[in-house]
Amino acid sequence: MAGNDNKGQFGRSPDVAMVLFMILLVVVVMTEFTMTVQARDAQSVTILNQLGAGGVLSLHCMSRDNDLGQQYLQPGENFGFSFHTNFWGTTQFWCTFCWNSHKDAFTVWRGPGFWRNHSQDCYQCLWYVRPEGFYRAQQGDQMTFVVPWDYSSF
Repeated sequence: MAGNDNKGQFGRSPDVAMVLFMILLVVVVMTEFTMTVQARDAQSVTILNQLGAGGVLSLHCMSRDNDLGQQYLQPGENFGFSFHTNFWGTTQFWCTFCWNSHKDAFTVWRGPGFWRNHSQDCYQCLWYVRPEGFYRAQQGDQMTFVVPWDYSSF
């Protein structure tokens, strides 16, 4: 009987196959890590009250880790905050908005996530609150209508 050389199915020893697998795994993880770290640059959200005369806007924004408190914006005022995403890229901020009998709540910023598409559609987000609803723009870009007011109460 010939000597047992512990060669696997493809003629490589199991140790070489394991080393190749580990190298591939490290390359994939480092690529994902690099993309996530790039998304961890400072992000910001600014909410602008464009409701017009007498349109006091009440808002309350938070993430899982940060409660930014209740804010009251007079027409023409704004509220802004900046932050860094978490390691996994799953940071998310949502706000509750109230204006007269109108109420709404939705996510104003969501990170790309560790395994999701890394193209962030808004790093410096501007939200314009108007009588017809909510518009969003990346700083320097045109604003786009995103969300109408939800006329139901919570």
